[in-house]
Amino acid sequence: MRSATVAAPRAALPGPSSAPALPHLVGLVVVRGGGASGRQWRLPRRTTATVGRRERHGLVFPAPWAPAELACFTAVPDGWLVTNASRVRMQVENDWVQGGAATWKPGAVVMLQRGEHRLQWSGLDKPFAVSVSIRSRRLDDQRIAYAVDSTIDSGASGLRDAQGIVDAPMSAALRYRMAVLYRHLLEGEPEPPNVLARRAEFLGTTEAELFDVANRYRRRLNASGADLQSLLDLGEFLVRHPEGLTRSDLDP
Repeated sequence: MRSATVAAPRAALPGPSSAPALPHLVGLVVVRGGGASGRQWRLPRRTTATVGRRERHGLVFPAPWAPAELACFTAVPDGWLVTNASRVRMQVENDWVQGGAATWKPGAVVMLQRGEHRLQWSGLDKPFAVSVSIRSRRLDDQRIAYAVDSTIDSGASGLRDAQGIVDAPMSAALRYRMAVLYRHLLEGEPEPPNVLARRAEFLGTTEAELFDVANRYRRRLNASGADLQSLLDLGEFLVRHPEGLTRSDLDP
């Protein structure tokens, strides 16, 4: 079976409603060039991961010479769909394409199945590529963080307190980060030493950035009527709240 492409309007990017990839598959992605970190990430199965220059993108590169957004990955039962979200042509190299490589116009959707894939875009000033590996899951894949977009599910609701006050829903990225930060609470384990530094390193961010993200959300909840005095209070609130975090948030 060869890769298939479906022409699609550029604005109609796949959304979280697509069927998730089979649980035995894992998609691993590395962005090379454009100032990206070059670290390996997992593709989520229940939300999207986009490649772009904005903070909202799950896979971020800071290069000012590249398009603001290049690609969007969405899980389907047999792998991941990649949408060319840029205004230039995208080249896909893999064993599924006749001749080993093919180029696709902006808005095209390409199926990525088991195997190794390499994505490149024409007309860029400097080398830039995205490598994707789709294979069977392994136990040690849990050591690799997910690349999750800062998007909000249209069906998500905020956290409601006893007075009926509702805070805005968490984005997919914020929910995942909070689940990772408070993983020990979700799993009923003691808090590990240097938890903030460890979680930040796993997420590919700094301790200061993760601290700021958590405190901004704590203050946002307090503005809605909560009374959370510390990050420990925030974690216990999110884990105990009926609309808060669950273990499934560790596997978006």
